Amino acid sequence: MKKNLLDWYDKNKRDLPWRIKSKKKQLDPFRILVSEIMLQQTTVGVVQDRYVAFFRKWPNLKEFSKARESQILRFWSGLGYYRRAINLLKCAKIIKKKYNYKVPNDDKNLLSLPGIGTYTCSAIQGIAFNKPVIAIDTNVERVVARVYGLSGPKSKIKKDIYSYAKNFIHKKRPGDMIQSLMDFGSIICKPKSPLCGKCCIRSQCLAYKLKLTDKIPFNDKKIINKPIKYASCYIITNIQNNKILLKKRKPSGLLPSMLEVPSSEWLKEPLTKKQIDYYRPIKKNYKRIKGSIIYSFSHFDLKIRIFFTHTNEKSIDNFRWYSIKNIHLLELPTIMKKILKEYIK
Repeated sequence: MKKNLLDWYDKNKRDLPWRIKSKKKQLDPFRILVSEIMLQQTTVGVVQDRYVAFFRKWPNLKEFSKARESQILRFWSGLGYYRRAINLLKCAKIIKKKYNYKVPNDDKNLLSLPGIGTYTCSAIQGIAFNKPVIAIDTNVERVVARVYGLSGPKSKIKKDIYSYAKNFIHKKRPGDMIQSLMDFGSIICKPKSPLCGKCCIRSQCLAYKLKLTDKIPFNDKKIINKPIKYASCYIITNIQNNKILLKKRKPSGLLPSMLEVPSSEWLKEPLTKKQIDYYRPIKKNYKRIKGSIIYSFSHFDLKIRIFFTHTNEKSIDNFRWYSIKNIHLLELPTIMKKILKEYIK
């Protein structure tokens, strides 16, 4: 089975930028680390171009370790899950200081790095260092569950999946084995309508034999109707010097350390007039943009009403003035870009 998968991979593997080897035919562990952190919660299609752009900007770990947090957050805008960007920079600085620019390859030291969990650790070890391990993402879970006919909610069969997955560890080509399973799950053993006719291991697949490929693995029920949270935001500009008022978010929680326009708390009910007035950073008359905008997070939707006003005040507690001319250079998350776009419109 492993031979069949590797033969298939050699002929059909995806052409991905982090798979490009050096002249010594080796993969750069830092490049694998970057790709794996980018791929957390983000699809391959979205990551590819951003990965290439990352290494155009920072060619190696040494250069990236000199970056400022604001620079990586600005670069990361649009990828979401901004904690990953902060963790990636922390990783680089730790690797520089503690490991002399060399990514560690053992469990203890890899897992001690910010944002590196069990899966990412195994992926780096197998792909970058050719260690005999298996890294299990959703594609690998699906292939293993179908091959061994593991039925039931994924949360209940997870231990079995991890146990059986060890059978796929390849001693000579562990990295290629990991990537073959990932590609195979993405291209052939798809979540819906798997291409069993093109499957090189269907003779060994229990789900195929029992005609259960559409039922394995059984995904736990997802939230169909996401809850809605409500907020108001306040766009405040200084017309005289063409500046806009912004604030840096807390380093924890959603959108950590990113810039935002003054906003209310995100509440479970629509804000009352009293609450809207309470959250205004300066007590002035505001105009409201008609309607609301909705931004979707993974576990809830945020419905935002936009208010705006102008002021000549030079300083406002807890906020800073930023040049509107250079706003495209700031570390603004997608939600804030959407708000500002609505205001400009």
